[in-house]
Amino acid sequence: MNEDINIRLLNKNDAGDYFQLIDNNRERLKRYFPVTVSEIPDLLSCTVYVEQKIKQAATKELYLYVILKKGKMIGVLILKNIDWRIPKGELAYFIDKEYEGQGVMSVAMRWLQDYCFNELGMNKLFIKLSPQNKASQRLAIRSGFQLEGVLRQEFRIETGEVQDVEYYGKLK
Repeated sequence: MNEDINIRLLNKNDAGDYFQLIDNNRERLKRYFPVTVSEIPDLLSCTVYVEQKIKQAATKELYLYVILKKGKMIGVLILKNIDWRIPKGELAYFIDKEYEGQGVMSVAMRWLQDYCFNELGMNKLFIKLSPQNKASQRLAIRSGFQLEGVLRQEFRIETGEVQDVEYYGKLK
């Protein structure tokens, strides 16, 4: 991994930086992460959110990793909707607008896939994304995910409109 990039689980000291990351990218995140954006309107709410995510990681329900570049929080990787019977999980991710297109997410996705398959013992990873999110489509395909289908009327965006979702999967 690039020596400037560090990835680790979210911890209790991250609330301020996490809030700043969300707040700096609020307008662009509200379309694809409407629940997260609505749950974090201020720092106090973010502190509660961080505590909840730490508890979910402890129970192996959800893992939220932060991406740091030279110590600055610039992005997030999430493993959610985990089904340990398969085992499989959904990946979600975003990066600060200032770091988009610099290859950071490609590095981070390689790390996350390796961690999920080799450390957590996952058999399948999947990504659900908007057909309009071309950057995320390119990242999924470059990362070895294959389009498995379209889930019709699957996701409600911030405007209230329900949209289709593309489902990409990758097996170990």
